[in-house]
Amino acid sequence: MPLKEKLFQLLDRKSSRKKDFIFNARRHKSIHPPKVYNSIDDLPVWFWWEIERTGNVKLLSKKGSKSNKWKYLFYCSAVWDSMQDQHIAEFGIPSEYTDQSMARAKVAIAKAKYIVSGDNWDLMMLDIAKTELEDLRSNSKPVSNYKVKSRIESVLNIQRIDPRKTTVIEYYSLLDQAQEINRNGGRN
Repeated sequence: MPLKEKLFQLLDRKSSRKKDFIFNARRHKSIHPPKVYNSIDDLPVWFWWEIERTGNVKLLSKKGSKSNKWKYLFYCSAVWDSMQDQHIAEFGIPSEYTDQSMARAKVAIAKAKYIVSGDNWDLMMLDIAKTELEDLRSNSKPVSNYKVKSRIESVLNIQRIDPRKTTVIEYYSLLDQAQEINRNGGRN
């Protein structure tokens, strides 16, 4: 049997094991899911920031488990996906992100048109789309989470927000409130 076919069989077996794990964990409770933060209501915002920065979903563990077993990692990954969905449902998608996504889509479409036609007009449109994307990226400079935290504290006159105790939903609700005050010119 060729190596390629063996790899596909192995991947199919692992994916079916993952499905069985999730099925068993949800239906039969025979596999007890690890003790992890399950929602943005109980996850401290510091862990949210670290997972976004590093991609290490093991930080969702409440007891600091160091397990590298694929079942544990798969479970944590599924929980993280669920939390991101909760965050989007609660707070929406930032307009900066959607603007950049649209600009990237325009670049991809212009590139495809140029590849198909080879026309100089399509090449010029591709250059324009790339320039627009560059402009959007240069205008949106990343800001430290701690700078945003200090700005929230000053706008809302809060003594101190502790990122290890403040949950994700509390923090981003405070952020929305501070942004609303800024939009209204300092009035509630």
